[in-house]
Amino acid sequence: MGGNVSYTSSELCALKNKFVEFQDSKAFNGRYFLKNHLIWIHNLNSLMNKLGLNEEDLKQKGYDVDSYHSRNC
Repeated sequence: MGGNVSYTSSELCALKNKFVEFQDSKAFNGRYFLKNHLIWIHNLNSLMNKLGLNEEDLKQKGYDVDSYHSRNC
């Protein structure tokens, strides 16, 4: 985490769970979080609606659905 960056509670949870931050202008807040080649999910229902995918589809695309359901922050 750097400088004057403001993080959402979901982003702080990702960092707490040892996900690594990467900058990407197309991602939520211009950054995404990755661990073990899986992408952190901020809001599952919103993501599924935006992409038109179900949970299994998201898993196949590299999203960490399991961490979303088991997060403890």
